[in-house]
Amino acid sequence: MSKPKPTKGKDEEFLRPRRSITLTEFFPRSFLEDNPKEILEVTACHVVSVVEVDNNYASSEEVEHSNEIK
Repeated sequence: MSKPKPTKGKDEEFLRPRRSITLTEFFPRSFLEDNPKEILEVTACHVVSVVEVDNNYASSEEVEHSNEIK
């Protein structure tokens, strides 16, 4: 895994790890074997929704983070 990079926003010191992805993580092997001459370009967007909850679970605050991998 590569070094975590600082994110832009309210908390400049928050670090988020990033990693490379491959097509084999998303497509079945049969698809990749049946299309060996295809040139595939993928842009994947990864969106994570984090919910922060206090101790009594009576209230919560949703925080969204997005990360685009090219």
